[in-house]
Amino acid sequence: AHTIARAPGLACKIWGLDPETGRGTSIYLFRDAAAARAFAAGPAISALRNGPAEDVTTRIAPVDVALSIITGASGALALSEPAGE
Repeated sequence: AHTIARAPGLACKIWGLDPETGRGTSIYLFRDAAAARAFAAGPAISALRNGPAEDVTTRIAPVDVALSIITGASGALALSEPAGE
């Protein structure tokens, strides 16, 4: 977790794990699309794919800010704003 926390452009990561199946999921919020693409193509995801994890996939999608605010994501979205904006 500490290594991932230092990923360039990462605002936050939400961790999920189903204890019955051992299947995990993660949602990453990056400050920009370039940082998300770099992370998806980088060593952390590569290590997961080459390790014991199965079916490691990545998807990059823009955030729907209006809907996210309605459902309470204002705090997380504030984290994703680049410094000084």
